[in-house]
Amino acid sequence: MKSLVPSERIENRIYFLRGQKVMFSTHLAELYEVEPRALVQAVKRELSRGSLRISCFS
Repeated sequence: MKSLVPSERIENRIYFLRGQKVMFSTHLAELYEVEPRALVQAVKRELSRGSLRISCFS
C-alpha cells in the first residue's frame, strides 16, 4: 500500500490563476507516480467518454 502524500506537498503545487485554482499536469502526474504523458492521455480519453468531472478544487 502506498503512503499518503503530505497535504503541504499538494498545497504547494496548487496555483491561483485568473480566479481559479489549478495544478500543472506535471505536478499532478508526480503525485500519482505516473508519466505526465500517460496522465494527459487518460484525461483526454475520459473527456471524450464524457465521464470525467473536474471539480476537485471547488
